[in-house]
Amino acid sequence: MPRECRKAPVGNGTSDHGRAGLALEIERKFLVVHDTWRSRIVRSQHIEDHLIAVFPKGKVRIRICAGTAALTLKGNRQGIRRSEFHVPLTLAEAALMAEEFGGAPPLRKRRHDVAVSSLVWHVDEYTGPLSGLVTADVELPAEDHPLVLPPWAGPEITADCRFSSAAMVRAIQHGREAVACVMAASAAVAAQEQGPGVYRLYAGSPKSGDEPSVHPADANASSIGG
Repeated sequence: MPRECRKAPVGNGTSDHGRAGLALEIERKFLVVHDTWRSRIVRSQHIEDHLIAVFPKGKVRIRICAGTAALTLKGNRQGIRRSEFHVPLTLAEAALMAEEFGGAPPLRKRRHDVAVSSLVWHVDEYTGPLSGLVTADVELPAEDHPLVLPPWAGPEITADCRFSSAAMVRAIQHGREAVACVMAASAAVAAQEQGPGVYRLYAGSPKSGDEPSVHPADANASSIGG
């Protein structure tokens, strides 16, 4: 799977295209509070994730991106790290497996690689029912690697299960009210750190003259568990 769609493995992993690889993911995740990151985009692509299974020790996902596909097994987080194993698939295999074993709606997003100092951040703009939710993650070379946050990176949500892929898929399955809870949770988390009204400045990419789809007034809604 191309490097822009699958992050480079750490430690004993392999990043060779066409080979399975075991990786150690060391990653932190944040809400995005405004769009000044756009001036630093180095690459963008559409991603479609199909959550196949969630089990006590991790999850299984199929990702389709840039004309390629892979089956990924991810372990549970230990702090900010977790193991992952990638198995390349053909697009036909991915489609058949998603149909046969998926059963849940896919998560679709547009991912932007954004250069910040010596690191590349991945800013994800969700589309479909979650349109307006924007998150960013950055993979680190070590758990103790110092990280200077760019101004557009808001509250950290690495360990917040409300923003896990499983929670977001569940929200889409349950309908508009559940999705609204996810969106309200993002507004509430941002408002707690930034102050009321700040997150209203940016909630995805509304068209000129449109209101953002998330604002602190929504923060009273209940949230989805992880």
